[in-house]
Amino acid sequence: HGLKSRAEYTIWDLEAIRRSDYVFAYLEACNPGGYALALEVGYGKALGKCVIVVDEKSATDPQGSRYFEMLNQAADASFSTLQEGITFLQQFKAFA
Repeated sequence: HGLKSRAEYTIWDLEAIRRSDYVFAYLEACNPGGYALALEVGYGKALGKCVIVVDEKSATDPQGSRYFEMLNQAADASFSTLQEGITFLQQFKAFA
């Protein structure tokens, strides 16, 4: 997308969520915070989107995992590995 400012990127990102039917939120273990992902999940839920969360960070961040649990609880489907999330999407697509 080539956006330079954080404000432009945030607007672009939230607009993409608004236009989507589904939100696939991937919280990698190496993600330094997960705060932006929390915004994206919350925004998607507020708009009534189907939200799928993959939370690999909780396994490596026991202290932060209590906060990430809210993301998992808000999700329509939640997984602990990317492969599980991908498998779910493949099965979901087969039934759609």
